[in-house]
Amino acid sequence: MKELLGKEKGKPNFFSRKRKRRRAAVFAACVAAVGFYCLIAFWPKASAYPVSQGESSAASAASSAVSSQAGETKDVPAVALAQAAKPLWIKVDLSKQVVIVYDAKNRVVKSFICSSGAAGSDTPTGTFTVSDRGKSFYSKQLGEGAYYWTRFQGSYLFHSVPFDENGKYEAAEAAKLGTKASHGCVRLATENAKWIYDHIPSGTKVVIQ
Repeated sequence: MKELLGKEKGKPNFFSRKRKRRRAAVFAACVAAVGFYCLIAFWPKASAYPVSQGESSAASAASSAVSSQAGETKDVPAVALAQAAKPLWIKVDLSKQVVIVYDAKNRVVKSFICSSGAAGSDTPTGTFTVSDRGKSFYSKQLGEGAYYWTRFQGSYLFHSVPFDENGKYEAAEAAKLGTKASHGCVRLATENAKWIYDHIPSGTKVVIQ
């Protein structure tokens, strides 16, 4: 009994070793449990993180653009061109620098950011009618031209952002879309100018206000 309950010189007894083993086992079990809880609680969810900062920024910008367009057209339902009631008509909102294409039931078919005339070269206001069109023009006097023009009054046109004498798009002018920047015509992104060129027939009403 002395060997079991007491201590031999320099050696721990049997019960002391057993208690230490039990404490070590309990401690290890606690550590394992806490580790497992942390793993489950803080494991990252794929849907909670963007793939990259670039993609997140692009998504945010796209969301802002969609929200902006929705703000222009929220009071009327949108309709696909194939289902649009004819004839179409166009509204140019100079205060918001936007071109909106409506169908005969006043439903929005398309909405484009534009650039109307700068101060001193103001785009005329009123009701006009689309006449002729062409794929491109170039003005030596202005030193620039544009693609996909559609005339609505005299020398006033819908057309693409301008290109220079070498046929190169002027990036600085393209960046001005959404502000008053033209010589009086209504500038659009090239694909939007082409959409009007392709889908808006002669005789279409254009309201500019």
